[in-house]
Parts: sequence; structure tokens; C-alpha cells
Amino acid sequence: MSRVNQHSKGKNLWLPIVGISALLVSLTAIGLSQLTKSAPPTKKMVQQISLIQPPPPPPPPPEMEQPEIEEEIPVEEAEPEVEELSEEILEDNLPPADSLGLDAEGAAGMDGFGLAARKGGRDFLAGSGRSRFGWYASVLEQDIQNMLYELEGLRDNQYSVNLQIWITQDGKIKEVKLLSTTGDRKLDSTLRGALAGISAISEPPPKDMPQPIRLKITSTI
Repeated sequence: MSRVNQHSKGKNLWLPIVGISALLVSLTAIGLSQLTKSAPPTKKMVQQISLIQPPPPPPPPPEMEQPEIEEEIPVEEAEPEVEELSEEILEDNLPPADSLGLDAEGAAGMDGFGLAARKGGRDFLAGSGRSRFGWYASVLEQDIQNMLYELEGLRDNQYSVNLQIWITQDGKIKEVKLLSTTGDRKLDSTLRGALAGISAISEPPPKDMPQPIRLKITSTI
């Protein structure tokens, strides 16, 4: 009796073990069947390939412009225009006294001498001064011509000399100064003495006339 019970009890213990083993086998079979199923085909990925363009070539260097050579055209300078001054302006700008004078030049004629306004400068015959001192220029001209004509040593020689004279208020020649030479010392002395020896000019000079009076005496044969 006891063996039968033990045998029955042992049999009952194996039943659950067999059931669990069967379940494990089933699960294993199911797992294997799942594993053995063919895997789905791998999806092909389309790869996009982008071409990288090389950088553009550097721009060409800028063209160097050759400097234009400007041809210099000589410009003719205009000659300055000399504005003619009115008589009032000339009178207001009278030169110093030592630039006042006459030219006593040799001329074709009986005596070979003449007296005219000094060339190359202003004198008392220019501008409004002409009406003020012009009459005295004529007097001085005549007196010097007469004196030179009377002296043979001065009349018969060819020369040109610049000089200054001072005349007193009573018409006497106070001083004679040669500014140049005739080239002959003896002739220089004769001319100086002749002018200083004039007793008096026929008319006294105007009181406001600037002095000394500059003369240029030229004698031609």
C-alpha cells in the first residue's frame, strides 16, 4: 500500500515538470521559428552625391593705365599794357628834382645846336607841367644856343655830355656839374666855364620849379 502511494506521489511530481519542459520546448520552437524566418530585404538607400565645384579662378589683375603725357604748349605772355596817365596824375607824381631836365642836341642848322625835352624821362615839359614851365624851357633853350654858338671851341667839336645846372632866383647860373664827360678834359672844362660864365638867363626861373635842371648837350659837326 505504501509503495503504491509513493509511486503515485512520485508520478504526480513529474507531471508539472514535464509540462514546464513542454512549454519551454514550445517556446523555444516558436523562437527558433521566428529567428529562422527570412529577414526582410534591406531597403536600398539612395545616396546623393553633390559635386563640389572648384573655386573660380582669381580675377585678372587690373590693367595699369599708362599716364598720359601732357604736351606743354608754351603760352605767349601778353605784353603789359601801359596805361596812359592823365595830366592830374602826372602832376601828383612829379619825380625828384634831379630827374628834371632838357636835351640840348645838335641839329642841322646854322648853329648846330638845339634844345628839346629830355628823352627817356619826365621833365618840366611833360604833363601839366608843360604849361607851367614850358615857357622857361624856351628861354633856357635860346640862351644856351646863343652861348654855344659864340664859342668856337665848343661849336666845332663833336661831343655829347650830361650835366646839371642850378639857377638863382635872379637868373644867374649858380653851379654847373658834369654828370659825364665829352672824352676830352679840356673840352669839359671849356663847357663848364662857358655855362658858368653866362651872366644871367634872360628870365628868372619860376619859384616853384624843381632844381637842379638836367641837361644833355650834344654837338654834331
